[in-house]
Amino acid sequence: MKKTFLAITVATTAAITSHADVNFTYDNAENATGLHVKMTGTTKNGIEWTASDVTANDVPFLAEHFADKTVMSQFGTGLPREDHATVTRLGGWMKRFTDGNPHGGMTLFDVNENQIGHVVAGGGEGAGVSETAYTLTPENWCKGIMSSVVGTIVNEWAPEVRRIGLSGQLTQESTVNKAIQKAFCCFDGEALKQIDATASPANAGSWKVLEKQGFGAAITNVQTIEGDFTIDLDGKELDARGVENHLLRLYTNGGPLEAGKRYHMVGTDGSERTFSKNTHFDRMKYHYERAIETN
Repeated sequence: MKKTFLAITVATTAAITSHADVNFTYDNAENATGLHVKMTGTTKNGIEWTASDVTANDVPFLAEHFADKTVMSQFGTGLPREDHATVTRLGGWMKRFTDGNPHGGMTLFDVNENQIGHVVAGGGEGAGVSETAYTLTPENWCKGIMSSVVGTIVNEWAPEVRRIGLSGQLTQESTVNKAIQKAFCCFDGEALKQIDATASPANAGSWKVLEKQGFGAAITNVQTIEGDFTIDLDGKELDARGVENHLLRLYTNGGPLEAGKRYHMVGTDGSERTFSKNTHFDRMKYHYERAIETN
């Protein structure tokens, strides 16, 4: 039976100024409604990609993408999503852009304009905070695409979003109107100042992307036990899955840790990570954050 998806009509855009590899356009710049975003980039190996705000044309692909067991195995709950849940989420992303806010989901495309994944810079926990997450079709894993995408998010998209929200200046020659400036302060009423992200300890590719792009162990709202509680893996030579299983055991049989709270872990190489267990299912998360400054 043919599936029916949410349909939203997108009007022809009127361009406003932009810079570097990120472009913002508004259907109605005066009222700051109907925002569209486009990012472009190239990996170190020369693979070109683009990302643009999710539209109704992307819904069938993303519904299938988020229902793929392989794609979702290390994302979110680790379980495929039902079509209705995906359509609801995509509708929320599209509404944000319709309302003129820059944070939301973007579809990723290859050089031939084939849809290959998604990246979202949504609302985060706290004023001025956004949280990013991302997926790729399996055939595009390990090509450096996501590292390039996340690098563009934190080095180009985020500083521009912050600058517009803070100063109202889109370029040195042009002043953004108050409606646009307010629309870019959509992170609990503040300009963007930090991007958060999470990754499964078992998904080394994902957290290595974050660390490569300057994300560090989250320090905001980290819970402690008897002061600075840390976990040292004590020389254990564990692979990524082994680390996750080791941490999960600390939450079972009345262990010392509490689901939903964040804790510090010290790796055998001296690196620090912040982690927690999801309150609703048996999955671990590393928590990362990166401060954002204007370019």
